[in-house]
Amino acid sequence: MSNFRNKPSDFWKFYVCFTTFSFSFSFSLSLSLSSSPSVSQIKKINRWENKILLM
Repeated sequence: MSNFRNKPSDFWKFYVCFTTFSFSFSFSLSLSLSSSPSVSQIKKINRWENKILLM
C-alpha cells in the first residue's frame, strides 16, 4: 500500500480497472444465470460486490 500513497495516479488506475472488471464480471454473471436476469439476482450480485469493496 505504500506505493499507492506515493503514486496516487497508480491507485486510481487500479481502482478504475477493478471497478470496470467487477461491473463487467457481474454483468456477464447475471447473463449466465439467466437470459433475462431478474431483479433479485442483480441485487444478490450487487451485495456480493459491496462485500468485496468493503474488505
